[in-house]
Amino acid sequence: MKRMVLALGAALAMAALAPAARACEIDPKAVIALWPGVADMPTTRVQGLMPVLDPRSYNPGDPLPEDCKVRWSVDRRYGRIKDDKLTIVPGTPDGTELTVTGTIRTTQGPRKVEGKLFVIDMAKHLVAGNWRQSGLSCPGGAPAGAVALNELIFNARGEFKATWQPFESYVDYWGDYSFDPATGAISLKPTGGNHVPKDATLSGTVTVNGNELRTKGLSFGQPRGPALPADCEVTFKRSGT
Repeated sequence: MKRMVLALGAALAMAALAPAARACEIDPKAVIALWPGVADMPTTRVQGLMPVLDPRSYNPGDPLPEDCKVRWSVDRRYGRIKDDKLTIVPGTPDGTELTVTGTIRTTQGPRKVEGKLFVIDMAKHLVAGNWRQSGLSCPGGAPAGAVALNELIFNARGEFKATWQPFESYVDYWGDYSFDPATGAISLKPTGGNHVPKDATLSGTVTVNGNELRTKGLSFGQPRGPALPADCEVTFKRSGT
């Protein structure tokens, strides 16, 4: 028993003398970020938490130095974090807003990084996501020179962005939308943009089947020339699938 007590005492003494994790070196002027704005977070997604330094529109940013460790926190009623990955607690209500906070020990003192999330039940937000045009069908045949809409983004908060040729942070036009999942009726209202087609038809219907979205009665316009006829059917695939 005496030997066990001595061994335990020695182990505790060694632990007390063990140095704390070393502070890492980060330029005090550097911006540390997770993602821009508020990100939609489906309840089934596993979200990696990977802070970056000095993100720009033309550069996603540089990773933290390898010796930088982040201590994460989140409201445990709704989220769990393990190994720099966030999962949503089952039963978290649709529309819950979460803030993920990380603390990094640097040689200049602690640095904070935050990311805001909007938890969504995808069954209630069928159109939410990033889409790219994959098909076009028109009764009279597709117009010559028609340009595919390569980025169509709907978030779960009723906002959209449309861009024919995505480049850095460029967006052709953006605005608000309303969608009725019972009927598929959708209406888009541009609120700004670099190129807002005046002949676009922005009310119609959409159907979503897994990672495929089809529009009817909608015409998003074109980057040049006349808009597609509203009776064309446009097919989109969810980006990354």
